[in-house]
Amino acid sequence: MRLSQLRSFDAVAAAGGFTAAARSLGVRQPTVSEQVSALEAEYGVALVDRRDGKVAITPLGECLHEISGPLFALEAEARRLLQSAHRLDGVELRLAADAPVHAVPLIARLRGQVPEAHVRLGSGNAAELLQRLRTGAEDVIIAAGIPDADDLASVVVDRQSLVAVVHVDNPLAQQKSVGLRRLLNEQLVLREKGSASRAALEEAAASVRDEPLDATLVVDTREGALAAVAAGLGVAVIAENELLDDPRLVMVDIRDPSIPIEERMICRASERDTAICAALFDLVPGR
Repeated sequence: MRLSQLRSFDAVAAAGGFTAAARSLGVRQPTVSEQVSALEAEYGVALVDRRDGKVAITPLGECLHEISGPLFALEAEARRLLQSAHRLDGVELRLAADAPVHAVPLIARLRGQVPEAHVRLGSGNAAELLQRLRTGAEDVIIAAGIPDADDLASVVVDRQSLVAVVHVDNPLAQQKSVGLRRLLNEQLVLREKGSASRAALEEAAASVRDEPLDATLVVDTREGALAAVAAGLGVAVIAENELLDDPRLVMVDIRDPSIPIEERMICRASERDTAICAALFDLVPGR
């Protein structure tokens, strides 16, 4: 058994699929699939059930994940402990955000103080990022909608509101704001489950009507949602500073009620005082 094979399996078990696992490891999906298949073939076992186009971890795989998960978490903790004893410019910072716009200003401030700092910037929705943080795949994340927890340390980096993004030809484009109840009658382009903006929209929608959200299209990236709006496929809801510069897109405020959203920078509480976390937290204005 190679450690790389076990690592690939652990990522699949943690992420719930091969594509998400490849994203968390920073490799191609076929690589992860080949590594897991090789591990299964070596021992003549089934760790992942791939039937009907779905991925499920077998009972044996669940037992193995109970071993591999803590193993790689300890490996990541050991790496961070050793890194924290050195200067920050000798460390690779693994930072991930639910939108790059929230991370880039902090990276710029970090580079201003430590020009040789190495940064790997990843992305994903809030649920994916929290999972990657807790499994040691990321050092720090920036995301919205993650509740406080004893094992996490966090600081607010931005407060804003959700807005509707409509095609320039949509009648709503002529308005400065739209009531939430009226907005819910539009064809909505929603983010996937696990997205903080979708969770905030669903919570607000439940306060004005009983029916669940009706989505004409569900996409797994913010860029995909905006591309769908630009193609005239519906209306998206995003944070106000995440709109791309596109003449086909118009931002409309949401009211009655407005939907606030708070972006936080988060690390493991046990690592709050390491060189990596301390440096980033100190860069947040107004702390």
